[in-house]
Amino acid sequence: MTNLQKILPIFLIFLNISLFAQTDFSKYQHKHIFCKPWIGNNAFLERYLSDIHYDNDSTPMYAVPVQIWAYGGENLPTDLEIKRLIISLNTLFTANNTKIVFYLSGVEKFQKKRFQKFGYFSNAPIQSHLHHKRGVVNIMLAGWLAKPGKKNRNLAFTGCYNHFSNTIATIPSGSPSVAVHEMGHYLGLHHTHRYYHRGKHRQESVDTTVFRRGLFARGRNVEINGDGLADTYAQPYLRRVTDSHCNYVDNEGVTDRWGNRYAPQTDNIMSYTQNKECRSQFTRMQKSVMLYTLENKRHSDRWRIEFSGEKNGFASLPDGYEPDFSPRAATALPLGSRQHHSFHSPLDGKGRQLNDEDWFEFSSDHVIKHIHQRKIVIEPGLMEFSGIRAVLYNQDLQPIDTFNINTKDEIIELDISDFKDGKYFIKVEQLNDNRTTIPSDYFISLLAVDLPKNLPPVIEYKGELEVLD
Repeated sequence: MTNLQKILPIFLIFLNISLFAQTDFSKYQHKHIFCKPWIGNNAFLERYLSDIHYDNDSTPMYAVPVQIWAYGGENLPTDLEIKRLIISLNTLFTANNTKIVFYLSGVEKFQKKRFQKFGYFSNAPIQSHLHHKRGVVNIMLAGWLAKPGKKNRNLAFTGCYNHFSNTIATIPSGSPSVAVHEMGHYLGLHHTHRYYHRGKHRQESVDTTVFRRGLFARGRNVEINGDGLADTYAQPYLRRVTDSHCNYVDNEGVTDRWGNRYAPQTDNIMSYTQNKECRSQFTRMQKSVMLYTLENKRHSDRWRIEFSGEKNGFASLPDGYEPDFSPRAATALPLGSRQHHSFHSPLDGKGRQLNDEDWFEFSSDHVIKHIHQRKIVIEPGLMEFSGIRAVLYNQDLQPIDTFNINTKDEIIELDISDFKDGKYFIKVEQLNDNRTTIPSDYFISLLAVDLPKNLPPVIEYKGELEVLD
């Protein structure tokens, strides 16, 4: 085998991973578009939304499993950083009513000195093929995604999508919108500035009435060129023409090939604004593309949420505190709180049921000292009951005691009034042998008994991560 034969496959992988990168260099862009039914005919996307009854309510349609592959040396991503990534995905996807939620299917970590600077053009493409599972969205989370180049230019990449291996790579220190942007690529979206530097046969026009007549493409320019979506307005490379406050700054009068000045959206998640915190919105057509793409994924039938009426609706979904799969990703349990959690029956890549364990953290030295009696209460929820087990741990993760709820009429009341100062953990899981086949739910509270005995209102998740220091 010649040297060229050895190098060519690797080069093609490197070329592919660069196509969907979030970088400081505009030349790294997706160059191809596959035949999609909405290209030249965006009415298809409206019909699709109508067919799936998108506007009827905001009920999620898909719960998508995510497999995390964590890489690093001393900077190996933590469980808390993994938790924040999943929360970032769910926060922006839920805020945009995409009807898609994500949950953690599994985590595997690789801590090696050579992964301290995880190579964008070396480690990333190789590892994406070595470690990859079917039936899940594979995300490589690296402490530092490095790129060789000029001095001090090796931090350009905060995330990328490898179309060849269908894998996302990102870092925990980037903007929350980075992982959401890359997930958009996974679900079929292109950059909103796609082909902005090309001629009239590729560039999207500012004027939405421009009509394209060609041998292979005929229709409105905005439905064929650029990203092929009419409601993502034509735009240049926004990093050069936006300020840190998300304002479009057109000092040079940038125009398209037809001579019209741009008036772009600076908050679209698939754009490249200077400040990535600006990116918060998907358009209606983008949401339709993602749902259509997701429906046509190989494993979409496993990911589709099948509600069995009002009864099991909440328990069929990962709750807003997920993922809380380990002590380091535990949900804080502050005094006076009452939280509603679900056992949502997660799946691995082969569609097998996983055990949904919920970890909680509370600190006895954070309570009000003059309140003498304090207790943790765990009670069955509103859905079908399947048994609950709670294990109490000290800060060294040594088990202290175990409690079971065998019937829906029972509750767990744990008096913590005499606990020594320090951190404690509680792991809650389903009790029955077939525990993950029945979606279920429960309430957990940390109460001060000396205060009024009526329970406080349920604290609903609002997209904020609460962690005890």
